Amino acid sequence: MRSLILLLLLNCFNNVVWGQNPNLRRICPNGKDNELFWNNPNYGCSTFWFYIIWERKGNTGPFLPIDTIYNLNTSNYLHANATPPLSEPNSYYFIERRDSCTSPYNHYSDTLLVDVIPPNITELDSVSVDIVTNKVVLGWRKNTSPDFDKYMLYYLDGGFFVAMTPSETRDTFVTDLGSKNPSSESISYNINTRDSCGKSPAYEKKHSTIYLKTSIDTCAKTSNLTWSHYVGWNAIAKYYIFCKINSGNFSLIDSVIGSQNSYTTPILLGNTYTYFVRAIKDTIIFISSSSNTASVTSRLRIDPTTSYIKYVTTDLSQPEKIEFSFSTTTNEEASSYKVKYFNKSLSNVGEIPLSKNDLNTQIETGIINNDRYLFFIESYDLCDALTKISDTSTNILLAGKDSLGIRLLNWNSYFTWNTGVKDYIIYRGTGSDGNISFSNLVTITDTNYIDTETGVNIQSDGLCYYVVARNNADTTIVSKSNTVCLSANFVQYIPNAFAPDGYNKTFKPIGSLINEKLSRMKIYNRWGMLIFESDLVQGWDGKDNAGNICQEGIYFYQIDFISTKNEQKSKNGTVTLLR
Repeated sequence: MRSLILLLLLNCFNNVVWGQNPNLRRICPNGKDNELFWNNPNYGCSTFWFYIIWERKGNTGPFLPIDTIYNLNTSNYLHANATPPLSEPNSYYFIERRDSCTSPYNHYSDTLLVDVIPPNITELDSVSVDIVTNKVVLGWRKNTSPDFDKYMLYYLDGGFFVAMTPSETRDTFVTDLGSKNPSSESISYNINTRDSCGKSPAYEKKHSTIYLKTSIDTCAKTSNLTWSHYVGWNAIAKYYIFCKINSGNFSLIDSVIGSQNSYTTPILLGNTYTYFVRAIKDTIIFISSSSNTASVTSRLRIDPTTSYIKYVTTDLSQPEKIEFSFSTTTNEEASSYKVKYFNKSLSNVGEIPLSKNDLNTQIETGIINNDRYLFFIESYDLCDALTKISDTSTNILLAGKDSLGIRLLNWNSYFTWNTGVKDYIIYRGTGSDGNISFSNLVTITDTNYIDTETGVNIQSDGLCYYVVARNNADTTIVSKSNTVCLSANFVQYIPNAFAPDGYNKTFKPIGSLINEKLSRMKIYNRWGMLIFESDLVQGWDGKDNAGNICQEGIYFYQIDFISTKNEQKSKNGTVTLLR
């Protein structure tokens, strides 16, 4: 019994090892030739005789031997000119091996048809940018073709697909290690499959990465994202938008529908914002693709919020006009400033545009200081948005009155300075024709004063006064009032003739307390036509406003006088021009 079992085991061992059939792997067409490939493991037999290659053309008929191979180590065979007639398009092969080690002494492979069918199509699932490495990762499902060798990968370059790096793989995902940069463009890829005979299906469907771009609007304080749509899917369900601030972690901030490829999100200036978007395929199976990362950086802007009026004062030259100066407490960034002013009835009188070049300079307003005004500064940032309205300031309007030799002065309190007014200095002077010499009379803290001094030499312009307010924190910063003149009569003398070519060359009224720059004179010819108009500083030289010499004759005048105390008188009459 033991001998029988041992004999059976030895017989099985011989059939399995020594009698193993050759493994015909594939038959690949190559033009008119067919090439056979097989495996022939070392089966332990030392008396190998030969291989016989058998072929049958067509689906019926006998197999015929076409060649004999005597080299045991041979594993392929080229059947030259093997193309069958068109009526018999198929060729079948098998291999017979003969030796003397076992009985029977011939061993057969399986019968195979020439491989003319390419493997199944492989389609990319997605191409996605790795947000850490900025490299594109390609993924797909495993090809289930019986004869599968490798996947071949390509990217689009200049309108043609070229092999990427690596170009071939047997895995189901790969990272593009080439020089293409997904942060500068959308990159298109394709995949194909090859069998062991090198055959591939005729297929081309590109998948393109999402290319994200960002811009920043520092005025609106927003980041603006735009991206190219993912290409390769039938539909996109949605895009998720991720963001991180500075060195933080990415977090989901929003999602948009799959047809949208732009998004705007608010930011805080002075930070770096980094974004990426992730497309979700419109399918039951979760498939996604991430874009490149894109960043925006903004600096922290110093908006103008500290501007203030340093002072409002009066230029004491004739005519007395209001001036002001403004400043800031920081090196703020402003596109422009505006000073606006209102009269005492709080109706808007006007505005003056300013720039940073006007900071800490004395700016003329063109307003004559004969009324009280309120001033404030509007500051506009680099986006021309109003960011600050300063505190209100005012001019000092001085008024005076004669009463039985006593001169009564009063003025409004000056308010501009946070530290307040230290004091008011009253200046007094006298003179004629507007040439007044002033000196310090008294320093007080009230806003009214009675000048009772007698025996003062009063000239034709009377006794004139103005007030200076001093800053409590810095007495070099001051505000001057207008000038008023008292203790003199407002008198006008008008000549009745003049000779431009003679001794009296100009027609000009004279008198006391006349404000020549504010007073106006108009000259009409005998037909009532206005030929000349000006103030009283120069007078009329006998020429019209165009510079033409007027003829000798009688002319009509209308003169509106304004005194240095703001009194008004109007006179009209005739004057004779002599040649």
